[in-house]
Amino acid sequence: MRAHPAILAALALSGCYLSHGRDAPAAARDASVPDDARSDAEPDDAGPPPPPRCALAPTAELFVASHPDGSMSAPDLVRAGDRLALVMFLSDTVRHPVVVMSHADLGLTEVTEPRRVGEESHGWAEAAWTGDALGLCWNADPGGPSALRFREVEGLDGPLGPRRDFAPEDGSCLDLAYADGRYAMIWRRLDFDVDPAQVATMFAIIDRSGELVGEPIVLARADYPGVSASLLTTEEGFVSLTGLEDGVRVVALRRDGGVLRETTLPIEGAGYTAAALRGDRLALLSLEGPTETRRLVLRVFERGERLLHERVIEDGAPSASYPRVVARPEGFALLWAQGSRPTYRAMILSVDPDGRPLGPRRVLHEGQHSGYGGPSMVSVDGDVDDAVFVATSRPPPDSPGAREAMHLERWDCAPVEDACEAQDASPVRCDGEERVFGFAWTGESCAPVIGCECVGEDCDALVPTRGACESDREACPAPRCETADDAYVGLCASNDVEAGRATTLWVDALRCDRCAPPTCRVTPSGPGTLALHLEQCGDCVCDGRPETIECALPPLAPGTWTLEGPGAARLTITARPYWERPTPERVCE
Repeated sequence: MRAHPAILAALALSGCYLSHGRDAPAAARDASVPDDARSDAEPDDAGPPPPPRCALAPTAELFVASHPDGSMSAPDLVRAGDRLALVMFLSDTVRHPVVVMSHADLGLTEVTEPRRVGEESHGWAEAAWTGDALGLCWNADPGGPSALRFREVEGLDGPLGPRRDFAPEDGSCLDLAYADGRYAMIWRRLDFDVDPAQVATMFAIIDRSGELVGEPIVLARADYPGVSASLLTTEEGFVSLTGLEDGVRVVALRRDGGVLRETTLPIEGAGYTAAALRGDRLALLSLEGPTETRRLVLRVFERGERLLHERVIEDGAPSASYPRVVARPEGFALLWAQGSRPTYRAMILSVDPDGRPLGPRRVLHEGQHSGYGGPSMVSVDGDVDDAVFVATSRPPPDSPGAREAMHLERWDCAPVEDACEAQDASPVRCDGEERVFGFAWTGESCAPVIGCECVGEDCDALVPTRGACESDREACPAPRCETADDAYVGLCASNDVEAGRATTLWVDALRCDRCAPPTCRVTPSGPGTLALHLEQCGDCVCDGRPETIECALPPLAPGTWTLEGPGAARLTITARPYWERPTPERVCE
């Protein structure tokens, strides 16, 4: 595996833990133990056996709030002592949008009514807990130029503190963290005097009144809307991670604003990168590639500077967004969105400390999404065991077409699922319009479930692509498969499809002797381009009369796509939002 010697020096791993002002998880506190104190030899008394590994499963859900004249979106969830503070963007169609905050108990049995904490908002807010106050940064536009704002809220129910207004060119707040009397803040600085408009991603230390401590650091410059970055906290200060074309730039600042160290991790093409540390394991969850086909890649490094594990979580169709990763006693919890507005899925996956799945990914939510931001997640260990809390913006359950409301979910330790066991999901065929419900693991491979209805206990657990299904089952025994493009004869597809929804492909391939027909693999091959390949599993020969096999075209972002098959086969497919009412016609090559 490749080594990254700069990781230790840049991140000061012995003292890293997650941002957003909550206490360091027990696993991170233990990271300060010297390596030589962790004996590899068998002790005289081995003590009790380790607890069985566990994944995550939902145990509680709480409806937080909705608004008759607006949407609740862009949640930021933080641990605030024995409460959860949830900051939200209220996009009011009657009055000016504002930032509101509610707080709930850890059992998700009660929640407070939203209160306004950020006036005249132009977007989302970021929050961090100090132990006695909630710090907030947000972008406001009070009838004029928008600008960055900061304030503290005393406790969770106390008065609003003085507001610190930054310069008009200082725009959206991207992240906020707190430790030992100082905040670290990342935001956008706008320059509209050039064409195209430029955005600088800024990183600075501020005190509890919002005053700058030291000089801000420019992390990146790019055309509007700019580049996002994320934060970690360390014993020495704060660390930012910024995805750039040549890698992930890592900058560590002391609490007085001075630069400790800087490096670039060689991860080419990385976009936004979320990070978490658990003991001697650092997890990076990165978006990579163009916007319409962004892959999601997990990398886990160890203290010994080795890349332990690299896994493609999403292959780019559908495009991934809003990655989140938090440490938990059993490893890490990953959260992300896939698809494009207005339809998307929020997914959650438990992995062990080395990054290997503790069971297949779970669908947190699937449906409408038109507001700002994606889901937010925070982990809590110790006094409430191994709980992970997630905030999502989605329509109320009784009004699927309504404006987004805010929901909280709690996920607790659950038995590890056998990902290699065949899923219970079978299609019901009919003469009417059929759809692709997703991919199911058959016990040997991943196959699309296509029909008018899906029957079985696992129908709600299907994933939309073959790549996602296989990624969660990398360790499962499976037959040997090889490329079989020479069996290709022709293909047909709908030329006008609904964006964000998988559709059926029909491929003519030569019949195989003594084995199943070839299977299809459709993956992004470039901006707006998909590649279709055939694969044959097992030892057999495909040279019989052509037969038609059904394949799945993955959910696509809105736009025009080119599907390239074996040889010179090419089809043009248009993906439209559902409100444009696509009118599909079958076209063939």
